[in-house]
Amino acid sequence: MESGREQALLSQQVEFMNRKIEELQKTCEESQRAFDEKLKQSRQEVLDEAQAQIERVTSEKDLWESKYEQKRKALKDLENTLGRKNNDLEKQNTLLKSQQLKLEQERAEAAHQAAEEIQYLQN
Repeated sequence: MESGREQALLSQQVEFMNRKIEELQKTCEESQRAFDEKLKQSRQEVLDEAQAQIERVTSEKDLWESKYEQKRKALKDLENTLGRKNNDLEKQNTLLKSQQLKLEQERAEAAHQAAEEIQYLQN
């Protein structure tokens, strides 16, 4: 009788331990699922933040490239305009020098003729 009782007691203990093991396994699985879900959410948040930052930086880079391109074109247009104006001024300068030279030659010729006339009139 004693051994039947001990057998029953041991059987109850084994059953209790098995239930306890099952409960602990369930708790462990639930904890693992909760941890996995939180890890998944954290990863998604990090990915979302990284993607937002990439988009922001890309947008800012595009804006700066656009501004650079506008400034580069404006500078090129300015260089072209100044080059044309410089050419025009050089042409005008050449023309004025040519006119000045012609006028100096005419003045020298007129002075020479005047001197000859004065010489002629004095004789």
